[in-house]
Amino acid sequence: MKFPFVLFFFVLVLFWQNNVVAQEEFAPALVFMLNGDTLQGYVQISDGRSTMQKCVFKATNDGDTRVFTPDDTEAFMFSDGRYYVSRLLPSGTGIQKKRFMEFLVKGIASVYYYYDVVEHYYVEKEQGVLVELISDEKIYHEKHKSYTRPGRYKGLLHVMMNDSPETGKEIDRLKLSHRSLIGLAKDYHNSVCDTGNCIVYESKVPKAKFHIGPAFAISAVNLKIGNYLKSDYSEAYQIGLNMMLTDFLHNSRRFKLKSGIYTAFNFAPQHFTPIDKDSYYIIYEGVRYDFSGYHPAGDSIFPKLELVDLKIPFQIAYDFVKTKNTSFVFGVGFTTKILLHSNPDYHDLFFERYYLRSIRRFKAGSILSLGVEGRWFGNNILSIQSSFEYLLSPNSRQGHNNQNSKQWSLQLGWYF
Repeated sequence: MKFPFVLFFFVLVLFWQNNVVAQEEFAPALVFMLNGDTLQGYVQISDGRSTMQKCVFKATNDGDTRVFTPDDTEAFMFSDGRYYVSRLLPSGTGIQKKRFMEFLVKGIASVYYYYDVVEHYYVEKEQGVLVELISDEKIYHEKHKSYTRPGRYKGLLHVMMNDSPETGKEIDRLKLSHRSLIGLAKDYHNSVCDTGNCIVYESKVPKAKFHIGPAFAISAVNLKIGNYLKSDYSEAYQIGLNMMLTDFLHNSRRFKLKSGIYTAFNFAPQHFTPIDKDSYYIIYEGVRYDFSGYHPAGDSIFPKLELVDLKIPFQIAYDFVKTKNTSFVFGVGFTTKILLHSNPDYHDLFFERYYLRSIRRFKAGSILSLGVEGRWFGNNILSIQSSFEYLLSPNSRQGHNNQNSKQWSLQLGWYF
């Protein structure tokens, strides 16, 4: 079947025509050098770990890149307010090393964020002394009751902020996150500051964004009925809504959650051929059709199953190539299908005996996708996505009791 290869070839052609190379996204920023100079230009937006180790700078969009380490620069700041400063951090061996840390709040109690393999938060109340906030909350179970021991970070904050009784309850409710710590630092600063300059700097934490929009897809679907029959690929169509959540991780803006709800229509005839040596038969429009693997050239049937499904996929996607207005996205996840309608003139007596239906009502499986998303028309996002799905009917441990399907799709979507 050439259709699946056509789908991926079409996406690859789009890649080529848009002249996109494997480059990173750059954003306007300032770089503050150790000698007091300030460089104005663009800094690469990378995942959290890379940003903490280097600053990739270029003076113009088309200029050459220069790489600055934490030993070369004092700080750099994006135009949206994200601010990174070079600080000495203790390593696991006790040796200090310089890294870029995200400066969340500068005040009487300053807050910093660092990411390597896990997230780290630091508070600085005395100049140059960084105290890490370590989360070790534990839950104990005794009979029918549960007890929670507060994390050590709450005790540290109570000691550090004991001159502000007003913040005590806020510390007890605190979670280690950008938003919570920024709020606590602001409240503490305002409660103990006796001058008019209460917050010198506050980083802007990007809010998660929810996108929704219409989608249409053309698909090629292959069915397998137990170990007895399989069909050629036939065309199907989908229409529904795309949903996407972006900017929900602070240490990486490349991950996104994608879902949707679609109605899928497959009214094309399915050409069934036998795959097992045993005899097998179905009844379609009152006529009995016999199949046998011994005689592959025997009876053929082209029934219209008239399948209408409700499909709900869920994917974790990643922008593996990202430029200013274009992203190339790879996704992986699971998908489900719920049968809404099938042709009452099609009878598979084997499955009707076990499940009271010729076509199983529910299928679940995996989905892989590859696509391109572009902000080529303002802030709205146009999406072109090629995907492969493999679905099984659950609670069918043996192959002869299963109905599975493979599906290749090319989807055109629009996100608002």
